[in-house]
Amino acid sequence: MGMTNKTNLTHQGAITSTGPCRSAAARIRGTKIETCVLGEAMEIWENKTPEGMRLRSSWDVSHIADGHRALLGRPCLRAMLRTILLWLFSTGLALAQRSVTPLEYGQIYGYPPDPSQTGALMLNPHDGYFSRLPAASIKAPHGHLQHFAPARPDDDFPYDDLQKLEARQIAAGGPPIFVTATYEGKRRPVYFYLDLDLDSSGHPRADRGWWCRAVNLRDEGFIRFFADAYVRQRMFQPPLQNYWLAVDNCIFLMGEYGVLDDENVFHSVDHFDPPFAQNDKDYLDSIVYFLSRLKQVAPDIHLIGNEGSMSDESRFSEVWAGFDGTMREDITQDFQPDPYYRDDVYTAYKRYQWEGPAGKAAILRAVIPDDSSFQDKLRTAYMAYLIFRGPNFFFAPRFNDPPNGVPISAYSKMQLALGEPTGRASDQLDGTNGHPGYRLYWRLTARGIVYLNWSGKTVDIRLPRDKTYLDRNGKVVTSLTIADLRGDYVLFK
Repeated sequence: MGMTNKTNLTHQGAITSTGPCRSAAARIRGTKIETCVLGEAMEIWENKTPEGMRLRSSWDVSHIADGHRALLGRPCLRAMLRTILLWLFSTGLALAQRSVTPLEYGQIYGYPPDPSQTGALMLNPHDGYFSRLPAASIKAPHGHLQHFAPARPDDDFPYDDLQKLEARQIAAGGPPIFVTATYEGKRRPVYFYLDLDLDSSGHPRADRGWWCRAVNLRDEGFIRFFADAYVRQRMFQPPLQNYWLAVDNCIFLMGEYGVLDDENVFHSVDHFDPPFAQNDKDYLDSIVYFLSRLKQVAPDIHLIGNEGSMSDESRFSEVWAGFDGTMREDITQDFQPDPYYRDDVYTAYKRYQWEGPAGKAAILRAVIPDDSSFQDKLRTAYMAYLIFRGPNFFFAPRFNDPPNGVPISAYSKMQLALGEPTGRASDQLDGTNGHPGYRLYWRLTARGIVYLNWSGKTVDIRLPRDKTYLDRNGKVVTSLTIADLRGDYVLFK
């Protein structure tokens, strides 16, 4: 690390921190333990964070200890422990190694310009494009997990066979597989509302072949049917390698399901008939059970889910631990300024801070218009990707019309100039709007700093004072101005 001087000094203890933990030295020395301190106190906060950034610890947990226990107590110890854990977490993220293909370009329902450079691709089942990818690339045919339709062209589920399995199971005294709910005194099939294409009166307009029925995720017969008859026999295409099932509609809310009354009008439900899930918590529990059991009976099957809303966001890591990866359809939410979309970007940010260190694969699509805003929005999308990026992530920029992949050459200059992220991303809330999604995000990379401004206003960022910085035009700068819903970066000189 550039240290060449050696001494013969020995110590019973060493404080190796540049932050609040250095204050522990005073406490340790007060007990007459020989101690040395390595590093400059608060050097990272002083020189390597944006102007105005603050520690999240409250005032009563930030005291500095002296040698007589004057100020050191349990709150301070908790603060120091939290700092240590965050440092270890971010260091682990920076040092984590990629365990999937090194090709970082991906697509979700977009055709890549160069299949040989594509590391992950999600298309309809049996698409010929899969055969053009390298062997190690993830080939993800579009499918489902918790509900299925009789004849969807974007899936190849053996619906009739599952109905026959259910009939045999019931005849043998077993439970049904397809979920029902009671409405107006009748047990009725439960449907996923989005695929019904309801009109203003609640009548389905979609072809019946698209109507997805919910299934019992705790049913052992279904789990084994899912693994063998569906995934292995229908969705994967030997001899091609590295197939993963792309699971759509991962909206884990019971309110998204309902029944049709005698007039064919849809009504949402808040519970199913026994033995099916009785509430939102029970429904999430059934998903956790299914994913865990699937890993036991079919460890060869990898699932990559299209992220959606959950009834309990605090359970995200628990529920999604059973998936091998995730997909997101637009990481910038089409650059929409409404609070709902800003909050969704923030939710994605928090989820990725778990997914990345957890080693999950993730395909992050960004839909870019092919117009005069292309360069600004592509740069912003790539900044968002680097803010979110984990070691097994894929960037999937796509034109909105036609749905072709944006070529790597369109952003390779930024990619090469910035390098990969070197630590955990940071964020700062703009507290004037009353929504959590109004934020500025930033992250260090190997050769610069990337910023994403979703704060609701133009921001002027005073750059850290430890280096000389160049803007993307090569000009030396000490500050950076970024408009709302845009991203930008600076490079180390």
